[in-house]
Amino acid sequence: MGHGYKYYKGSDRKVLQAVLRDKDFYSTEGRLQLLSFLKKASAPVSVPEVTKQIGKNLVEANVYRALEALADAGVLARSDIRRGGAHYEYPHSHHHHIVCSNCGHTEEVEDCGGKSMERRAFRNSESFAEVRTHALEFFGLCRACAHAR
Repeated sequence: MGHGYKYYKGSDRKVLQAVLRDKDFYSTEGRLQLLSFLKKASAPVSVPEVTKQIGKNLVEANVYRALEALADAGVLARSDIRRGGAHYEYPHSHHHHIVCSNCGHTEEVEDCGGKSMERRAFRNSESFAEVRTHALEFFGLCRACAHAR
């Protein structure tokens, strides 16, 4: 991939290589660069943002395919925070997001009752054999936007 973003050093590289290997991905420089960038990001990042930050010679469609493959394998978390398509992040912990519908300010929400919520969804399903994971986003107004009204 491009050369615009300085990424991984030493042990971080080994950790990311192990993450890829554990999910049956080859540890390519491009994948390592994507993971390293997302691991350092403070919030979920869109495909255009990733493309812009990683390098100028990247094709957005290729970045999208790489991110989708990594998300489908559980290496990355995908979320739709109503800001122009899917956003991706390196999951440091199990969490979700609360997003301001006005300005886009995003915070992490740690507690979601995940396993019990997955069990309820599965019990209420008529055609699913299993639930493997879930995504949950909350939308509202941050204090600054609420006070500005």
